[in-house]
Formats: sequence, C-alpha cells, structure tokens
Amino acid sequence: MGIQIVMALMKPILNLGYCLTTDDFYTSPILADILLRHKTDLFWTLKSNRKEVPNDLQKKKLKKREMVAYERGKVCVMKWKDTKGVALLSTIHKPEIIEIQPTRDSKKIPKVVHGYNNSMGGVDRIDQHLTN
Repeated sequence: MGIQIVMALMKPILNLGYCLTTDDFYTSPILADILLRHKTDLFWTLKSNRKEVPNDLQKKKLKKREMVAYERGKVCVMKWKDTKGVALLSTIHKPEIIEIQPTRDSKKIPKVVHGYNNSMGGVDRIDQHLTN
C-alpha cells in the first residue's frame, strides 16, 4: 500500500529527474526499482526487516561507525551504526564514508546521511527537535 501512495503522489513529477526522500514506512527496494523506471531517484531510511532486504543486512551486528552495504544496479542498501543501527537505501549514493567537521572534532558518516542532512526540510527539523 505504501508503494501505491507514493506513486499516486509522485505521478505529476515522474520522469522529470527528481529525487525523492522518504522515511522507513515507504522506502523499499521494490519502490526504488519502480521509481528508477520512471527516471526518479530515492533515498533515506529503510526498515531492515522488509522481505526484499538481504537477510545478512538484517542480522549483521555492527560496531560503532561500521557499515555494511549491498548493491544491485543503482539500488544500494546499507546498514550503519552510530549510537544505534540504521538501515538506508539510496539510488544516488554509493556506500562510502566521508569525513565532516561540524565543530572542533571531525566525524565520519555515510555520504547518504550527509546528503539527507543537507536536504532535510522544516518538518524533519521540527521532528528532530521534538524528539530531543
């Protein structure tokens, strides 16, 4: 049902080269494949227990700042652990770690996380502050 909702909302802008950012309720490898057929990219969080996600990704125990990734064509599914583990999917990012310097100390994060942080909107920021 999540795929149908996304496709209905995206219908006016499919095939125009946009990139969609979704949360884990909607994100799936199947949705990524469908959107790619419509020249639309997708990225952000993913529920790691979805049936389309590799079992190794679901069960893999990671140490802090460790990442594991699986690629199939343009679809890249990753799991990264900072304070807790998070599963990610992207059709525009490779499974690479980059170094950023938010203040005095540098921090290494996946490029997909950095991309999301740079594109995150007002609702995301309000949600982030409310959880803190």
